[in-house]
Amino acid sequence: MKKILKVVLLLLIPFFFLFLFLVYFVVIDTFEQRQYASSQRNTTTYVNESLELQPNYSGYFNYLVGVEIPEGEYKIIPNGENETSQAQISLDEEGHRLNILASQTIRNGKTHAFYFKVKNGQYLYLKSGGTAIPLIHASPYTAIDGKYVLDGQYKVGFDIPAGDYKLVYHPDKKNKSGKASITNGPISDKDVDSKFETVDAETPTKVITLSKGQYIEIQQCIIESI
Repeated sequence: MKKILKVVLLLLIPFFFLFLFLVYFVVIDTFEQRQYASSQRNTTTYVNESLELQPNYSGYFNYLVGVEIPEGEYKIIPNGENETSQAQISLDEEGHRLNILASQTIRNGKTHAFYFKVKNGQYLYLKSGGTAIPLIHASPYTAIDGKYVLDGQYKVGFDIPAGDYKLVYHPDKKNKSGKASITNGPISDKDVDSKFETVDAETPTKVITLSKGQYIEIQQCIIESI
């Protein structure tokens, strides 16, 4: 009888720990959901009416939109001092994972830029020295022999003219395919329509059409004029 009880107990132990794990997961997830809801309720509506738009915002800083930086569209680029920069839009100052609206890594010399549109009450966090340039102060990308060679995002009608282009696969040891995402708004807009294109060794080129007002993000491929 004792042997049977021992066997039963040994069999029940894994289920007991599994039960504890599930309870822990549910409690933590519930807590995070409440934090998320709380942050949405407490988002500031205060706006600094005397806030002036600067030519650029850079450094390791968490900007409160409407108080320390005006709302609007910004071109996020590397600041030239660090190899890798990061930028993030969040609904709370701590950058809780459920409150992050957009997050991008920008590599100096390898990434062109990303476009963020921020609203009052949000936080723009330049985590590793990235630079945010208001769209009215930003400079467009200069194509090299009609080619757009850097990974990142391009604004159609600003960085790249509207029209037909050829998407060309750029081989890499780590990536077996090139990707392009065409959207009708910046990546910080969650509700924008997106269209994805891929090129690889089997299909190294593909013709795409870009319209003014769209954005195209490329990774491991090149955009060429036709």
